[in-house]
Parts: sequence; structure tokens; C-alpha cells
Amino acid sequence: MMQGWQAGTEHTAPCMNDVTVGTLVRWYHPRDTCFGIVLEVPTQEGESAMIHWASKKNPHKGRYPLDHRWMQIISK
Repeated sequence: MMQGWQAGTEHTAPCMNDVTVGTLVRWYHPRDTCFGIVLEVPTQEGESAMIHWASKKNPHKGRYPLDHRWMQIISK
């Protein structure tokens, strides 16, 4: 549920305490929007989370910073 979110609006960057394994996130880049699931949570500030992306164009997994401008937490 993306309560109050609209494309192009600012959002608060998530922090490590906001994310657990299984958290649903959304990548909302204008050319490729998709959903992902957090597989591994960073253990130290500044580390990236391992996320599996369910993209139609390019399903993959990789490490992404939680404060990335194109990522939003959907559910905890």
C-alpha cells in the first residue's frame, strides 16, 4: 500500500531500523518501475541491502543502498 505516495514526490529515506528480511520495496525510476524483496539487511550504517527485484525487463538481485533516491519501502 503506497499511502500518500505519488510519482515525483519526495519521500523519507529508509534507515536500517525500518527494514527487515522480507520487506517489500519499490523501485520507481521513470524507465523501469518494479517491486523487490529484501533478502539481507545491512549490519552496519552505510552498507547496502541485498534485494531481489521482480522486474519484467530484468529480474535480478543485488546490493542497493537503502537511501537510494529511486527506492521506497512499501511494507515492513
